[in-house]
Amino acid sequence: MTIGADPAETPDYGSLPNRIRAALRDFHVTLDLPQGEHDDITDDLIDRLLLDGEPVRLIKLKPRT
Repeated sequence: MTIGADPAETPDYGSLPNRIRAALRDFHVTLDLPQGEHDDITDDLIDRLLLDGEPVRLIKLKPRT
């Protein structure tokens, strides 16, 4: 998935990744990067790439045991 919003026309553009995660949480889905592209994957890295127009993937959250 990529963001198709214009930063100049989108209020609070920087909060889009958090708002996307919140909307997907009820469906047990979150944001991630394609495997093997980065060693240390953090939410900050995913957010930065997503806001820069890079694609991220949606993944199913693993249930807690």
